[in-house]
Amino acid sequence: MTNEMNDELRNQQSPLKAACRRIAVANQKGGVGKTTTTINLGAALDKAGKRVLIVDGDPQGSLTSWLGLNGGVGDREIGRVLSGLIPFVDAIHQLEESNLHVIPIDHAMNDLKWVFEAKESWETSLRKEMNSWPLNYDYIIFDCPASYNPLLVNFLVAADEVVIPVQTEILSLNSTIPFLERLSEIRNTLNPNLKIAGILPVMFDSRTRHSQEILNRMREAPNLSKFMFATIIRKNVRLTEGPMRFRTILRTSPSSSGAMDYMALAEEIIRQEGKTEIEANSPDKNVTLTFAEDSASE
Repeated sequence: MTNEMNDELRNQQSPLKAACRRIAVANQKGGVGKTTTTINLGAALDKAGKRVLIVDGDPQGSLTSWLGLNGGVGDREIGRVLSGLIPFVDAIHQLEESNLHVIPIDHAMNDLKWVFEAKESWETSLRKEMNSWPLNYDYIIFDCPASYNPLLVNFLVAADEVVIPVQTEILSLNSTIPFLERLSEIRNTLNPNLKIAGILPVMFDSRTRHSQEILNRMREAPNLSKFMFATIIRKNVRLTEGPMRFRTILRTSPSSSGAMDYMALAEEIIRQEGKTEIEANSPDKNVTLTFAEDSASE
């Protein structure tokens, strides 16, 4: 993007979008569709007429690569924002064929020490920087790293809500319980406004009994069911083709089940607006043990 285009983006950041929802797509387990959800949910919200910014917060840079930004990032990426080298708004890129905006990441972010070792109150670095600017978006969506580290903490502190993708299989479900407990810790110590927007079942395969069983257990568990989205992201090969074409599912296969599922998710999230907030509570640890024992006995 040219300097002129970036100046235009800076000028667009007013007036303040008071109702902007900051959503972290997060789970401590890798391979559960966090990047897929961030990109395609962002595209679906954009299609629904919302102004959306997506942020690559995973040092692996999968979202940045998916959107074809590798090699074209320069110094305008989230690492420079967190280290205080550039303002948040200067890291924003506008995608050529979309109204979506994105902040990419540089692979140097794999070494987190250089970002945080000299900073006081590092946990709030991103939130403070974002609050310095009147960001004119309806939604800002963070694609978070899988491991629990300072980078993930920064995104959870900067966010208002969390979407938690959970693959409908036992290992993914069991790893989600400790993450919910981590969210409670963040809420109690660093971000009292953090809440769960919803737990999102992903990679659901209706052909397998196991997938259906795990989905049913998630919906029936008293301290998980209240967080469950009605929307299910079904396993769909079209969702895996987006990174090869540098496009979202809504562009590569708009009539596919993957596109329909993410449009349904966007509609469900939009319907949440103005409703009572769901707080991030810690589920009973016995839920994990129950699932594990039932699974082993089958």
